Amino acid sequence: MIRIITILFLLGCGVAYGQIYYEIDKECFNLRDINVSYPDKNILCNLNFGEERKISTQVIKNYLSKENWDKLPSTSSFVVVKRKGVLVKEDDLKNLFMGYLGKKFPDLTFEIVKVSTGVGITASAIEDISISFPDKPFGTVYVDLSNGIKNYKVYAYIKAFSRGYISDSKIEKGESVLGKIKEVQVEVTNLKDDLFLNNFDAIAIQPIPKNRVITLKMVRQMPEKMKGEKVKVIYNNGTIVLEFEAVLMDDAYKGGRVSVKNLSSDKVLTGIYREGIVYLE
Repeated sequence: MIRIITILFLLGCGVAYGQIYYEIDKECFNLRDINVSYPDKNILCNLNFGEERKISTQVIKNYLSKENWDKLPSTSSFVVVKRKGVLVKEDDLKNLFMGYLGKKFPDLTFEIVKVSTGVGITASAIEDISISFPDKPFGTVYVDLSNGIKNYKVYAYIKAFSRGYISDSKIEKGESVLGKIKEVQVEVTNLKDDLFLNNFDAIAIQPIPKNRVITLKMVRQMPEKMKGEKVKVIYNNGTIVLEFEAVLMDDAYKGGRVSVKNLSSDKVLTGIYREGIVYLE
């Protein structure tokens, strides 16, 4: 029994269970891997990392002159060739994905829920694997991997989270959101709209229930003056200057076009709003 499980080494190869075994660290198996005096001739190529292949000794003899046949190991009718490599495990892929996503999206955090390869993935080393994510790298995604020899497609389900805001209480349409929202970590995995990041004063353009994630489609910038407020109107054509009071027919933003109704004539006019005044065109 001991003789059966013992591995012997002969001419740089291992003999186990009557098989001749060669482990190489390159893509092709060469005659000189068997014997350095043999011709420099590749007899098996395109070996993937960690892959094992059998070669008949008769096939090897076809590459040699008969006087070199006696240098072949004679313990088996075939040899086993294996290329060195490591098996890439699920945790290895998760670490690779997290590293890639963290660098590309520093403002987001991620949770890799599931990874499925379907086949064994091997490489020369874990860090040698190249990764290509789709434009939206979270939710259900298929990630392209390459070990330099073979390409793989890996399924993953990835959750993404961002700093954002939710409604702390119900917000009515037209109300300011200030004081009615709170900052939290928001899951954006399946969020279709851009988050509101509270970088401007805003009012709701629709009723917003409590605990709802706030997106830009729910709000708009707080106007400097609201529709219905009174403003001064100035008309100046270089010769005639007129000033009168009017009511805004639109919300007014700096530099924005608005309509106003003259309080005296009820006539509707259009102008540009700047610093509390509407300048007629």
